[in-house]
Parts: sequence; C-alpha cells; structure tokens
Amino acid sequence: MRRAETVVARFGAPAVALSFLTVGVQSAVNLAAGILRMPLWRFEIGAFLGSLVWAAIYSTVGFAVVEAWIGGAASTVWGWLALGAVGIGLTVWLSRVARRRLMTVPEAPEDLTLS
Repeated sequence: MRRAETVVARFGAPAVALSFLTVGVQSAVNLAAGILRMPLWRFEIGAFLGSLVWAAIYSTVGFAVVEAWIGGAASTVWGWLALGAVGIGLTVWLSRVARRRLMTVPEAPEDLTLS
C-alpha cells in the first residue's frame, strides 16, 4: 500500500490510468488516490483514460482469444474436456491454498474488550 501511495503522489492521474492495465494494483492505486485526497477531477480523467485503454484491449485481444478458443479447441469434445479438467484442477488447487492459509492464521484472544 505504501508503494501505491508513493506512485500516486509522484505521478498522479497517469498512475491511475496505467493502473487499469494491472490486476490488483488498480485497487491499491485507487485507494491510495483517495487516501492522498487526489482532486476528483484529476482522478476522473485518469480513470476515464485508463478505462478507455482497458476496454480497447479487452474488446480486441480478449475477444480474439475467445474467438480462437471457440473456433479451435472448443469445437471438439476434447477441448471441452480439457477446459473442464483445468477448471477442476484450479478449483482443487485454490481450495488447498486457502485451507493452508486458514490453518496458519493465529487465533484471536478470547478477551477482545478494550480496557
């Protein structure tokens, strides 16, 4: 979070615009812009330009990937089976990672009152 604050303080609206091209960083940069009280009009310009770039990339490259999938691998039973296997594997893996993380979280103390 501190790094996002530094980037927003240094670059301002361009940092907000470029944050739309990354997953996860966008949330931190937007939060940092709010914490640093970036003027709303600057934030809106950055968010608008970043949204335009994101939409352009998503609507060209993203649709091209979907079209290639539908035209190629998805046209066969094996393609759909492969997609299902990948989905199941990803679900199992994410479940195990989440379970391991939950097991390492320390328990909260029993008395949480402020004294």
